[in-house]
Amino acid sequence: MCNDFKVILKIENLDKELKNVTEQNLKEIIVNIKNILELEVNTLDRVILTENYKKELELLKEEGIDESLLTYTDNGLGVGIAKSIDFNGKDIVVLSETFLYMYS
Repeated sequence: MCNDFKVILKIENLDKELKNVTEQNLKEIIVNIKNILELEVNTLDRVILTENYKKELELLKEEGIDESLLTYTDNGLGVGIAKSIDFNGKDIVVLSETFLYMYS
């Protein structure tokens, strides 16, 4: 089973060492969940945890991802906190600041 995916933490004012440790810890959590639930993650390219969800989705447009795949809920019914995108056979997962607060 493949564990070549990246975990990318995009939080300002975070010490580089703490950022690296947190990314590694989150990757280990994902791998442990994958193993317990026997999930396939061979197409997982990266998991991005960001404090600016909207901006991150806009940055993905620059990679050539169709804008229609990058829409998210932000209305009176709720605000999106996560997005999974299939791009050229690879999966990208974006988790918002709200997810980070829930996690912590």
